[in-house]
Amino acid sequence: MSSMAFSQDRKAPALARKAPDAGKLEAFGKSLKEAIAAGKLTEDEARAKWNALTKSGADKKPTGNKRDLGKGKKSPTDSKRPLIQRPVKLVLSDEVKAQLDAIKGDKDALKAAIGEELEKLGLGKDSSKDDVRAAVEAFKKANQDRFDAIKAASEKVHETLNAARPDRKERPEPTPEINAKIAVVKAVGKKLHESRGNLRKELKDATKEDRKILIEKFKVDNKDKHEELKAAHKELKDAVRAAKETGATRTSE
Repeated sequence: MSSMAFSQDRKAPALARKAPDAGKLEAFGKSLKEAIAAGKLTEDEARAKWNALTKSGADKKPTGNKRDLGKGKKSPTDSKRPLIQRPVKLVLSDEVKAQLDAIKGDKDALKAAIGEELEKLGLGKDSSKDDVRAAVEAFKKANQDRFDAIKAASEKVHETLNAARPDRKERPEPTPEINAKIAVVKAVGKKLHESRGNLRKELKDATKEDRKILIEKFKVDNKDKHEELKAAHKELKDAVRAAKETGATRTSE
């Protein structure tokens, strides 16, 4: 056997490893998906195993649905969850863009004029805030017409944009169950908010040592409230997720 033939024979297994059998690839991809769904592998770990087998970059994945390695997710067409209709993005006309540019130019010119006025008055970083504020207010009064013109131009553009916005479908109100869980979250959150407000008052005039004691006491006294709020958030999240599956939420339209 010639050395060339021997060399080609040695290369053949390497080429075979670079292109695994399609059936094996499909089976391997299925096993990775099952491992992810069972919580035995993360998506990143599964992708690393896939890349190690195919000796390719992350852009190579098993044939079929691109989401095969997702955490047991199905394609949008197979999922029971309805697709979310995103609002159409408003495209600005050249006229509106020109108007917005003109408004920005006028604002920048006013800002520069205020800076020049403060410089003329000898006011800078070392000047008192009251002096600077008085000078700015005086400038605004002297140039009120320019400020009013910018405001009027801005309102006109906003009216044009609002008229051009596509109509959105009216979103249904949350279900009574979700509303009830929202009320629970707000009630518990209000208790914690009041407790934090009382803590801030106590910390205001406290010494450094007393502050540490007060903060630790706050954590202990409100541990149950934090746990209650956490549980309430979870229940709300589960209720929203369940409603999405049945299409009874705002995102179902």
